[in-house]
Amino acid sequence: MRPLQAVGNWTSRRSLRTRYLVTAVLIVAGLVAGAVVASAYVATSARQSTAALLLRDFVFNRTADIRAAIAAAEVDLNRAMITPMAVEEDGIEANLQVAHGLLGQLQLRAGPAGAPVRQALQDLDNQLLALTDEFFTLVELRKDPYWVYPALPYVQGPLLQSNTEFITAARTALDEILADPATASRLRLFERFSEVRDHWRRVVLAFRALMVRFAGLGDEVSLGQESDIEDAYQIIQKDIADLLAELEAQNNFVLTDSLAAMALHSQNWYRLFSKDITWIRRSQQWRADVGFLESRIRPKLDSTTAALFAVERGITQWTAGQVHSIQMAANRISLGLWLIAALALGFVILNYTALRRSVFDPMRKVARALNAAANNETRVNLPAERSPEVSSLVRAFRAMQEQVSQRQRALEHQALHDELTGLPNRSLLADRLSHAIQVARRESIPLALLLLDLNDFKRVNDTLGHLVGDQLLVRVAARIAKVVRESDTVARLGGDEFAVLLENTGLPRARTLADRISRALEEVCVIDGHSLYTGASIGIALFPGDGEDQETLIRHADIAMYSAKRSGTETAAYDVQMDSTDPEGLALIGELRDALMTDGCELAYQPKIDLCTGEVTGAEALLRWTHSRLGPMAPERVVQMAERSGLIGSLTIWVLERAFTDYQRLAELPGHPGLAINLSPRNLQDADFADTVHELLVRFQVPSSALILEVTENAVMSDPDAVNKSLQALDRMGVGVALDDFGMGVCSLRHLKEFPVHELKIDRSFVADLLSDRSDEAIVRAIINLGHAMGLRVVAEGVEDRATLERLGEFGCDQAQGFLLAHP
Repeated sequence: MRPLQAVGNWTSRRSLRTRYLVTAVLIVAGLVAGAVVASAYVATSARQSTAALLLRDFVFNRTADIRAAIAAAEVDLNRAMITPMAVEEDGIEANLQVAHGLLGQLQLRAGPAGAPVRQALQDLDNQLLALTDEFFTLVELRKDPYWVYPALPYVQGPLLQSNTEFITAARTALDEILADPATASRLRLFERFSEVRDHWRRVVLAFRALMVRFAGLGDEVSLGQESDIEDAYQIIQKDIADLLAELEAQNNFVLTDSLAAMALHSQNWYRLFSKDITWIRRSQQWRADVGFLESRIRPKLDSTTAALFAVERGITQWTAGQVHSIQMAANRISLGLWLIAALALGFVILNYTALRRSVFDPMRKVARALNAAANNETRVNLPAERSPEVSSLVRAFRAMQEQVSQRQRALEHQALHDELTGLPNRSLLADRLSHAIQVARRESIPLALLLLDLNDFKRVNDTLGHLVGDQLLVRVAARIAKVVRESDTVARLGGDEFAVLLENTGLPRARTLADRISRALEEVCVIDGHSLYTGASIGIALFPGDGEDQETLIRHADIAMYSAKRSGTETAAYDVQMDSTDPEGLALIGELRDALMTDGCELAYQPKIDLCTGEVTGAEALLRWTHSRLGPMAPERVVQMAERSGLIGSLTIWVLERAFTDYQRLAELPGHPGLAINLSPRNLQDADFADTVHELLVRFQVPSSALILEVTENAVMSDPDAVNKSLQALDRMGVGVALDDFGMGVCSLRHLKEFPVHELKIDRSFVADLLSDRSDEAIVRAIINLGHAMGLRVVAEGVEDRATLERLGEFGCDQAQGFLLAHP
């Protein structure tokens, strides 16, 4: 029982591929066998059909040639009847020999056509022999002119004699008249006799023309020559009667005898003509050869033609029989094809049923499971593992589900936490702040928000590099986290800016905690042998006194932080007067406005390098403002002041105009590098911003393809609908869009797919620890692969050493910028 059970298990569990191959081999074998039989049958039928059609064409061609030869012989016979010559007789004989030769060919080839066709060919042979005999009989008979022309004895006998005697009598009368003296009466008499003679000549000429024309015409046909003869004869008889009466009155018996002779002979001639000649003509006996042709040769020609038609009809009927048999064969083949089609249809139905049960239904269940997993449904129904393929698919789905779950957790953590410090990012802070505000409002408890910015952090980056700066940020994050409670939230907003959310906390405790943070940060940090001292400016905003929503609290804490930085104190709580009556802040805003009007600001350009060719592909424009008293102002602070004061639109236009002016020199570089300019979220929320960019491009004659506008993820998410409209308008103009600081914000992949983005810029925080942090290495590689998969260029920021540059090249990164390549 074990071997049988093993075989049964193997049969029930064998793969779909094996089942399909076995079934396909059987079907193909059956189809090939059917095709071979049908092919042989079709080939035999085709040969028979071809032979029948060729024989039919041969017969029709030869019968046509026989007709042509007989017609040519008839033509030669007609010519011989008109002008008998040996050439025409030879042509008749040659054409009839050709006809007999063609008939002989037909009799040799028509054997397969059957008895009816052979009998028709024998009848044709008999008719052609009889026709040939009649042809040569007529040729021999025509050698006797008296047989050909039955009226010829009359013409050469009585008619010729009457004509001669009439002419003689007329000439005698004229000679007699000329013998008399010339008188008027003699001249008149001479003219009248001449007219009678001329009329007679008309009769003779009309008779000669009649002899030429009236051969073979019936009694019902009246010829014009007969009317001419009748008319002329009547005139002659009248003129003779008048002359006889006149001459008898004059007793001129000589001329009277001549006139009597003329009257007698003309009457005799006319009597023969009107009786015998007319009878001969109207009895169709004028030419015996014509009668022979009509009575004996024409029937033979018709019989021969009928025999030819009989041969053609016989071969046509025989060919039709062959075609009918071939049609029956085609019907049988068609029936076989329909049977094969029915079998194939049955196979398709059975195969589809099997596929539906073994493939389609499992795949449909897997698809529903995928949709359920995509919708985060916990209950997932997977198909039964009926085949190795389905088993592999289910295992792959489960493995994918586990990987997706892990990646989802990683992405969620990445989307909500800062990669460098591990602290919550701006997005998670916003969520927790919103929730804390709801709790504080519901329970009527206070809430404090602290924003802090490190002092002189930019100098650390510029002097010691971003690697040292990043390690300093990690130390700062750890120190802040140690100071606060576990229930408090410490977040990194970006750069050297941090935030602390203190729930159920009033101003006194918020100040105390801010002082503790300041003291913790004042302790020395030793990094790579460098002793670093740092401090922070901290701004405090309270709920509900300083704001009842998260945007207001963040903005007021930011104002308080800049107030502390300007005043030199470590901590400042928000005061409403900071917003409108801060003299230094108002002065800085005024001075920024003056700097824009007097070109007190300037742009620096940091080039972007192609990692494959090493060529400069573009340059990023960076804003620089050196205050006369405070020195270089951080670009972030300048932008924040411009946003709060409403100068951001003017600032952006100034940057675009200056950059477009400088582009003329930039375009002189090989490859015509592009120009990259950073934008504020406020710019993209302006519905007229795209039109402003278009006007400036046209005015400065800068091609739109040379311009790349850089926006951050957070800027994109500030107002997705408005930002997307602006980006779409810029994309239609041909302006490129780059997503700056990618990986640090909260932009989802869905928005990345929907927005017209052409370039991703990896945030410098990931690039800085690329060689030492495997997580950063994985993130950089993932961003590069993601960008290439979506057809985007990928640019790495903050490249400061050769090893990092080489590693980026290995990952396939397109471009890079940083201090290693060039300072701004």
